[in-house]
Amino acid sequence: MGSVNSVVIVGRLVRDPELKYTPSGQSVCSMRVAVDRAGAKNNETGEIGPGFFNVEAWGKQGENAAQYLAKGRQAGFVGSLKFREWEAQDGTKRSAVDIVAFQVQFLGSASEREQAGEGEAEYEASQVAIATDVGSTVGDFDDGIPF
Repeated sequence: MGSVNSVVIVGRLVRDPELKYTPSGQSVCSMRVAVDRAGAKNNETGEIGPGFFNVEAWGKQGENAAQYLAKGRQAGFVGSLKFREWEAQDGTKRSAVDIVAFQVQFLGSASEREQAGEGEAEYEASQVAIATDVGSTVGDFDDGIPF
């Protein structure tokens, strides 16, 4: 049996997205996302603490995320896990698991979007651009069920 490498998260950005370009000109947007961890209660307070993930989105997905998302905005991500290893300056070996998002969904209320300076027309245009980038269209389901 084959393996599956798929992840879906919904959370809030803990800082503004950072858009960079590779030497070949490919765009990549790096984001840090906080997500609730169900069942991970602090022993002292009994509160559930967040989990933090590094998310990267490439190409048009990343460009749209950098343009329309900001610190505190809620977003959903569909992608896969990427494992990386490196050696730190002190010689210790380090590793991390990142999420490579192939789909980014902007979430949150209209008032959150207005506070971020994004009007309804810009929001709709960004959603269509995102859907087009992953090869589907927004509202393509006849019965409201996406399968």
